[in-house]
Amino acid sequence: MLRKANKPLSVPKGLTVEIVNDAIQISNGKNTLSKPIHTDVSISFSADDSTLMITASEFANPKTVKAQLGTICSHVSNMITGLTTGFKRELIIYGTGYKGQISGKKLNLKLGFSHDVEMLVPEEVVVEMPNQLEIILTSFDKEALGSFTDKVLRRRKLNRYSGKGIRDKHVPFVAKEVRKS
Repeated sequence: MLRKANKPLSVPKGLTVEIVNDAIQISNGKNTLSKPIHTDVSISFSADDSTLMITASEFANPKTVKAQLGTICSHVSNMITGLTTGFKRELIIYGTGYKGQISGKKLNLKLGFSHDVEMLVPEEVVVEMPNQLEIILTSFDKEALGSFTDKVLRRRKLNRYSGKGIRDKHVPFVAKEVRKS
């Protein structure tokens, strides 16, 4: 990730960048993302050519500065991508009697338990269900999308033998062989 930090990041038109009190804020008008900046890193924004330059600060710790440069650069890059194009995850519910539905800001899942699983959807995440077995999650915040996706996937972990449960659509499923005695 340090190779990414050596090059300036270009900011597309329509995004505004503010660096205030050791934090960076990027906004596209309706959505705003902010991230604190580590003391090892300094960020400078050039409004003339719309570029962000991420460099080591003058008081940087030589042991941790490389890791922090790559991390902050990756976070800022994800913020820019999220506010311009957004992020998307597709999940599949697989199993007999397993299904889901959306009611308001809640996601109701029937996953073979004696009760229905209700999950409150965060404000940053938009949930769509084209049918009862597919869940499409979209968001401008990669961190919020990843944490909510993880919560949904953990409600019914994937059975490695039969494939029942909730899984990511783009990750191939390979069933384990049943032990033969």
